[in-house]
Amino acid sequence: YEKIKQGLPNAKLKDSNSSLAQKRSDLQTQIGRQSSLEALQQSALGRQEDKSLEWLEQHNLKDNKRLLDEIKVEAGWELAVETVLGKNMKAVCVDDLSSLGDLLSDYTDGLMQFVDNGNASSGSLNSSLQDRALKSKVDSQRNIGTLLDGIYFAETLQEALDLRKQLLSHESLVTRDGIWLGGNWLRIAKGFDEEAGMLKRQEELIV
Repeated sequence: YEKIKQGLPNAKLKDSNSSLAQKRSDLQTQIGRQSSLEALQQSALGRQEDKSLEWLEQHNLKDNKRLLDEIKVEAGWELAVETVLGKNMKAVCVDDLSSLGDLLSDYTDGLMQFVDNGNASSGSLNSSLQDRALKSKVDSQRNIGTLLDGIYFAETLQEALDLRKQLLSHESLVTRDGIWLGGNWLRIAKGFDEEAGMLKRQEELIV
């Protein structure tokens, strides 16, 4: 009995050490994943493109948020929104596009996009599809309606194909898994774009 009694503290200490080692291992894994996510996100956002960064820094715009930082998408619809916004997710947020009038004269190389918080009016909704507006899946303090106007969502490709006949000439539908189609065209992109997954990565980084 005494041997059993003496052995109990040792067993508890062993269990405690094992639990601590597992927690340390989990923490290291989490830190590694965080670093990987940050590197992927920085690359996808173009924050490692020296010429663009240099220009932004010269004009005190380097620390401005990107559009990606300013939107929150309903879970499960990230890929659909990414598909439609595309490179617009990298857009540098400014107060007013008018302020760029003189600045852009010395921008000579590369692609740069900007978005302001102006009150540009959104287009009217298709009455037969108004409950499917993609912008209803996006929450943002910034006015991004004009980037998503005329675009509606569908759960599946078959549903989108069935709804296609209700589209006006400038309108389109996008599925939950990112297939985008209009009256006579369809776009699908899988497995090659480093920008893919930006919204989900952003959610993980915020958490």
